Amino acid sequence: MINIRQIVKVGLLLLSLAIFYWSCKKLNQNSDTSHKSAKSDFKTLVTSSSSYLKNQSTTNYLDSNFYFKNLSDSGDNITYKWDFGDGIISTIKNPSHSYSNTGKYKVKLIVNVENIGVDTSETELTVLLGQKEISLDTLNTEATDIVETNNGYLLLCSKNYTSFLMTLDHNLKQKETRALPAKMFLSFIAPCNDGNYIFIGTTSGGNFNELIKMKADGTLIWSKLFNADNFASIQQTPDNGFILVGMRYTVGINNTKIPQSVIIKTNETGDTIWENFFTGDNILQHTANAIIASDGYTIAGIKHDNTKGFFCSDCDSVCILKLNNQGLVKWRKATNSGINSQYLTFLSIAKLPNNNYNIISVGDLGSYFFSETGEFISRKILPNVAVYNSVTTDGSLMILEKESGNGFRAVVEGYTTTGALSWNVGINAAQKRAGFNSCCADSWPVVVKPLKNGGAIFVSNKIDLQNYHEIATFIKIDKDGKVL
Repeated sequence: MINIRQIVKVGLLLLSLAIFYWSCKKLNQNSDTSHKSAKSDFKTLVTSSSSYLKNQSTTNYLDSNFYFKNLSDSGDNITYKWDFGDGIISTIKNPSHSYSNTGKYKVKLIVNVENIGVDTSETELTVLLGQKEISLDTLNTEATDIVETNNGYLLLCSKNYTSFLMTLDHNLKQKETRALPAKMFLSFIAPCNDGNYIFIGTTSGGNFNELIKMKADGTLIWSKLFNADNFASIQQTPDNGFILVGMRYTVGINNTKIPQSVIIKTNETGDTIWENFFTGDNILQHTANAIIASDGYTIAGIKHDNTKGFFCSDCDSVCILKLNNQGLVKWRKATNSGINSQYLTFLSIAKLPNNNYNIISVGDLGSYFFSETGEFISRKILPNVAVYNSVTTDGSLMILEKESGNGFRAVVEGYTTTGALSWNVGINAAQKRAGFNSCCADSWPVVVKPLKNGGAIFVSNKIDLQNYHEIATFIKIDKDGKVL
């Protein structure tokens, strides 16, 4: 006989157990989330130009990807919102992003956990210009010179008696390229006070003995032909005229041609006001440029003993001269003979912040220091052959050099006013090819030019290892050698 009381008792027990079970389950569910809150966290990774591996970093270069690794909570009830600081938003869990302008960007990750809450994490990224490259394969040319403009840069490219003008923006991105007329071949560019540009070159396929004024788009304003065999540099003077430095050949022993320095001052339309041709007892050779000051011009050159051949390592002298505003020599000083340079070629002069002078011989290891009044101070031996020297507007002496060893490599080195090496920055010549890296392509130094707001830009030509054409390569650096 069924005991109704026992059945009811068992039923009540089962009901109590069921209520207890569901209460505990609910309690456990609540305990899983009662202490849980939204968590936002991430890290940034980058790849170097010579590696496919990703490394953690908050600094990268223009147009190069940052890879964002999301370390936050994950689940079906979680959403992500990335704000990259440049107006771009993403909801991908692990996005990548690149920037089209240099600067600092604050990146935020907002994590929203449904019915729980919201959390935000952020970090600041730095985007540098780094090493920029422009392929010149379709032009069959190479970078020759560069100047800073109000809107970026104007790049001169010349090869095989063909020249191009290329406008670049502030981030060294190519904007427009113009081919110049046939037989117009240019070697040097300088800005004019009226917003136009002055060039050294030829309009007829001859020597670089013309002064050519043009607009940035290549429109010819005027050109003037001079009695010189080649000019090495040109600058505009405070009176809106120009100072040209170059050479004119004379005939020496056994009918050999001897290059002798000439400096010419013109008015704003290129008409000659005066010239000084350094021949006879005042012979001077291989002058590359001039330092302009209110009281005249300072130049450097070589005094060769031409009876002992074109080069004389134990008798050639490095000379420094001061000219007044009428081109007359105020003083002339030199090193003692027997400086034992390997050989002396074009001498380039730069004025230091302490008013002394640095002089380099292009293609040689010597770096010479003279006082403000031309007294010889010292000669330092560079680690690589010199190509170009320059002093930035914020007072840094930079020497562009060609490093040798398994090919050639362009490098800029910073020096103190006494010639001590402070830093160096070189071209990264590694190239990615079909999944591996090839090292290293040759790079040839072109020029290092001061920038208006400090620091400098240096230019080189690099060889593409796959198609063997020229690549124009640019690096901007501050006065301490930091890549911008």
